[in-house]
Formats: sequence, C-alpha cells, structure tokens
Amino acid sequence: MSRDACDELRRKFVRSFMDLIVIRMLADKPLWGYKLMTTIKDVYDIKVGPSVIYPLLDGLEEAGFIEGSEEYDGKRRRKIYRTTPEGLEQLECLGEILKEFSVSAP
Repeated sequence: MSRDACDELRRKFVRSFMDLIVIRMLADKPLWGYKLMTTIKDVYDIKVGPSVIYPLLDGLEEAGFIEGSEEYDGKRRRKIYRTTPEGLEQLECLGEILKEFSVSAP
C-alpha cells in the first residue's frame, strides 16, 4: 500500500472514531477544546472546528468517559478535560477490537 493510501486510511479511521481518538489523547494529557482541535490538525491533518469538538466533548462528558474542570491561565478561563476510568475501559475495549482485525486470517 502506498504511503498516501495509508495516510488516507488513517484519516478515515480518525474521522470515524473521533470520540475514541479524543479519549485517547486526553488519557495522555489533559487538554482544553481549542488545544484538542489544533493537536488533531497537527497529528492527523484533519481540521476539526468548534461545531464538532465541543458537542463531542459534551457528549463524552455526559457519558462519563471524560470529565472537565475549569482552570485559569492568568485571566483566561479554560475547561480542561481528562479521561475517566470509564473512558480508559473504552480504550481497552478498542484495543481488543483492533487486535481482532490485526491478526492474520487462517
């Protein structure tokens, strides 16, 4: 498979599983919405705007997969998100599913 085809497949995966990608990123490091958008752009070359990221964060928080807390950086208020134990369980489940697909067929 060519490098371009592989990159496109990766972007397709990220778009399809954006919720799990965000949970994974937050498991590595607590982040705020704008920082998530710029990191997704830098790492995966996918532009994600506020109309996508903030409803996604709200839904993940409602589901209990992430939690947010307001913090101040000088006078700027940010809602910093972190992965919860339930979110980590989701990532473990994803890992098991990916293992199923990565094993060679008999």
